[in-house]
Amino acid sequence: MAASARLSVQAKALSLLLTVVTPALAAFDASDAGWEGGSVLLELARQRLGRERVEIVSALDFEKLSPSDGILVLHPEVDLDYDQLSAFMRDGGRVALVDDFGAGASLLGRFNIRRIAAPLKPSESLRHNPDLAIALPAVQNVAGHEQGRHPTVQAVDKLITNHPTGFTHPDLTPILIIPAQGEPDTVLALSAVIKPEGRPVGVRSESNPRQGRLLAMGDPSAFINLMLRYPGNRAFAQGIIDYLVEDDSWGGRHGKLYLCANHFDQQGTYRGKEGIFGRIGSFFGDALDLLIKTGREGLPALVSSFLAVFCVMGAAAWALLLAARPYRRPVPRYAVGTPLVAQGGLAGRAAV
Repeated sequence: MAASARLSVQAKALSLLLTVVTPALAAFDASDAGWEGGSVLLELARQRLGRERVEIVSALDFEKLSPSDGILVLHPEVDLDYDQLSAFMRDGGRVALVDDFGAGASLLGRFNIRRIAAPLKPSESLRHNPDLAIALPAVQNVAGHEQGRHPTVQAVDKLITNHPTGFTHPDLTPILIIPAQGEPDTVLALSAVIKPEGRPVGVRSESNPRQGRLLAMGDPSAFINLMLRYPGNRAFAQGIIDYLVEDDSWGGRHGKLYLCANHFDQQGTYRGKEGIFGRIGSFFGDALDLLIKTGREGLPALVSSFLAVFCVMGAAAWALLLAARPYRRPVPRYAVGTPLVAQGGLAGRAAV
């Protein structure tokens, strides 16, 4: 009996130790093989492009990018650098931003793409759960003529969402929609072509074939390991991977696919186009973004702790200096000599 109790205690201790020492992985992490990880998405990308063309980054270095590369961003927790990403897309690069409640709205807002709520009563859902609404491929119409589906959804029949959000923009091309009952349908995913001046359009112009692309989708949870077991989700993930690096009208791309998720750093300048004044502007822009983020989210815990310790140490040093200052005996006013300017006669006039 005692031995059994001892083994039970040891097993609980071992379980607690494993819980403590095992690092917790965030959702969408490409190294997480759990149900909410992104290891299946990573494997899909490697199968289609090869291991050497797929790179997981914890710091996105814009200086390493070329127009033939593609960037897939899942649920960013940092404000994306609009200046660098727009320069990358104006030069022909491609970006897919898959985000619902992360920090991606700041970048999309610069292109007038607004985030909206998903329909309360979708026409079709998994297990009759409105949070698991079913999205369908959108049919594109150009000048009143039906042009078929977007390339990313050619093999998609339906896609299962997981607490999605939608987007709205008057001109961009819808890719996936969530049909609704008694309310307007919601656009789940849309695409844009980025003009040389940085303006997004929904239909590609042939005046400049080297145009970048932006794809926005409002449900990163559709790409976690658990959801990629559904054929439509898997087909759409494969479609996005191909879309980001497929050949263009000006020739083969053969670039890399960069995967970014959750919190990651951003550094460097895309192809060194900014110059000294651009770098100065970027510095002040980054400082302004930091102030805005601090006002919205507050100071990080480490910075708050450092400031608190600094204030306590400063107050203690001030009190110590004040207490250790020697007392200066004041000179009585009657013992103070009369200034020359206060004296009369020749000496006083000379002093004045």
